Amino acid sequence: MKAYTIYLKQTGQSESTIGRTLKQVKSYLHWLSIEDVTPSEASYETVLKYLLCCRERGLSDATLRNYLQWIRSFYDFLESQERIQTNPIKYLKLRRRSPSIERSHLLLSVLPQADLQQAHHILSANRRVLLRNKVLLGLGVYQGLAPSEEEVIRCKDLDLQRGQILIRGTHRYKGRSLSLAAPQILQLSELCKDKSGEDYLIKYKSKYHGVNARTNLFMQLKVELKRNDVDVQIENLAHIRRSVIVGWLKQYSIRKVQYLAGHHRISSTERYQTTDLEALHKALSTYHPLREIPTDK
Repeated sequence: MKAYTIYLKQTGQSESTIGRTLKQVKSYLHWLSIEDVTPSEASYETVLKYLLCCRERGLSDATLRNYLQWIRSFYDFLESQERIQTNPIKYLKLRRRSPSIERSHLLLSVLPQADLQQAHHILSANRRVLLRNKVLLGLGVYQGLAPSEEEVIRCKDLDLQRGQILIRGTHRYKGRSLSLAAPQILQLSELCKDKSGEDYLIKYKSKYHGVNARTNLFMQLKVELKRNDVDVQIENLAHIRRSVIVGWLKQYSIRKVQYLAGHHRISSTERYQTTDLEALHKALSTYHPLREIPTDK
C-alpha cells in the first residue's frame, strides 16, 4: 500500500482523508481475499456485490457513496500503474435518495410477491384503525399504489361486484382501472360500510395525518411480523411499490406495466428493470457471514 499512499499524497489529499481512504480500501481488499478474487480480477459486478454486503450491515447511503469513491480512486491508481487496463467502476454512481417515491435506491432489495401477500395476510384488522391499515397495505401489495394515489380514492371509485377500483389521475400518475384481489373485497366493503360514495376511502385531516397513518401502519406491521416469526423486511410503501412493479415486469410487457403503474412515460417504468440487481441479491446467499467483513470500528 506504500505506492498507493504516495499516489494519494500526489493528488493533494489531506492526511486525514488519506487515512480514511487507506482504511476502507484495506477493508475492501480483505473482502476480496475472502472471496478469492484479486483486485485485477474484480469487475463492476464484484464492486456492486461488496456494496450490497455493506448495505446489509446497515450503512447509510452517504457512507456507501464514500466507499465507492475510495474504491474508485484505488482502481484509478492501479490503472495509472498499468496493473489493469481500465477502471471497472469509472462510471458507476449511486443514485441519491429523493423524496419522490419513484426515485428508488440502487441497492434497495426487491421483495417477492409471496412475502408481501403474507405480510398483508397476517396483519390484524379487528379495529377500525387496524382495518384502515390493512386496506392501506393491500392497495400497495396488490395494486402497487403510491401514497398520493391512495389519499384521493373515494368509496364510489370501488366496484366491488366486478372487483375493480378506479384510480384517479394526478399530475404525477395517470388514471386507470385495476382489478382487486379477493382478500381485499370484504375489507373494502367493511371500510366503506358507513360512508357515502363521495367520502374518501381513507380520510386524512391533513397531510401530516396521512404521514402519521402510514407510520402507524408500519409500526403495527413490524410488531405482527415479529410476533408471527415472519422474516420480511419492508421499509415503506415506496419499497412495496417498487417490489410490485419489478414483479409485474417479470409477468407482463413493459407497456402493460406502464399502465398498471400509472406512469406517464415509459422511461419511468424502465427504471424498474433490475434483473441484474436481483441476481446480485441472490448471490449474497453464497457469501461469508457479514461479520467476517471488517467494520469501521
